[in-house]
Amino acid sequence: MASEACWRAHLAEVGRLRSWHGLTCRGPWQRSLEVLSSADARREYSFCRRGLRDAMRSVCPEPPTSEQVLRFVARVRSHHSWYKHLPIERGTSFQLAMSPAAGMRFTPDGIKEYVRGDGTEFHYTWCPTAEYRKHFHCFVWRQADEERDLVRGYTVDSLDAKPLLVPPLASSSIPVTACVYPHSRGYQLLASVYGKYKTLRTEGSFNFKDLGSFASRWTRCKTGLGLPDAVLADFERLYEFEKQHPGATWHQRSEALLEDAHNLCRALFPFHTADDLQLEVDELLSSGSGSARDEEGPSGSAKRAEGARAQVKMIRALLDWISFVWGGEAVPSVCLSMPESERQELSRSRRQSERFALSRVSTGQS
Repeated sequence: MASEACWRAHLAEVGRLRSWHGLTCRGPWQRSLEVLSSADARREYSFCRRGLRDAMRSVCPEPPTSEQVLRFVARVRSHHSWYKHLPIERGTSFQLAMSPAAGMRFTPDGIKEYVRGDGTEFHYTWCPTAEYRKHFHCFVWRQADEERDLVRGYTVDSLDAKPLLVPPLASSSIPVTACVYPHSRGYQLLASVYGKYKTLRTEGSFNFKDLGSFASRWTRCKTGLGLPDAVLADFERLYEFEKQHPGATWHQRSEALLEDAHNLCRALFPFHTADDLQLEVDELLSSGSGSARDEEGPSGSAKRAEGARAQVKMIRALLDWISFVWGGEAVPSVCLSMPESERQELSRSRRQSERFALSRVSTGQS
């Protein structure tokens, strides 16, 4: 019973909502609003509001696999050198969704697939649409400012460039920091910050609001919103562990030290498998040597823990999307532990640590 003006107003609001990665082709569609009757406007709005699930199933009848979920999360985490583009403080989020136009491009002639030789190969993340769908299904993502963007609506696009309203899945917005980048070894993202934290604690201070200003030169972005509570909690765990077991004693690997180190890493990495947890324990205890090889020290464990939290939240967000589109029975089982690439990187680090320790012994260094 709503008037024609009412339905047009609804559609106009949809047209103003933000799309993903700025990919939008709304001009012709928005101009068509002027000729829609009340009934036609109502149908168009219904399509925008309820058409996403049907559009997804028509483009991709089969739900994503666990491998596609993990590949997409790895793609998002490695899309940029996030240690340079994101703050270590709160204030930034990634939003994950699905789109029937995922992996495609917008042109004046409509939405087209990426193919090799089309002149669009400009970035290392570029890939043909067929390859994108094979590896990442129809997942899409965007970076959003936590304070402003998350309260606004979003759309994805259908193949005829009409907007589809994204359902408000609470899990789809994941707060992230520079630690989300999985290959930041050697950049000491939290080393100087954790060092300042320990100084403040030694002085009896719990005023941590300005800790972000002590970030390393690699993290150039600032928000002034302070470190995430989870990172501060990890700093607290590491600080208490170091008080109980000074770094100079870590090479002795006493039974009490190993037990407390396992308990600490279990708190930092609650979803790790036993083997991955042991890798983290070994890496933590090797970081107490004070060698120039590893300037991160125990802060490296806090950095990886923050990245692991973001990874788990991304995986769960994608699983919620699969459930929304294909139903709960289609949700695959996905491992929430350390990704294989990070496992290999940490294993290489362990071998380097062992060689470094042997070289110090052979040269008579203490």
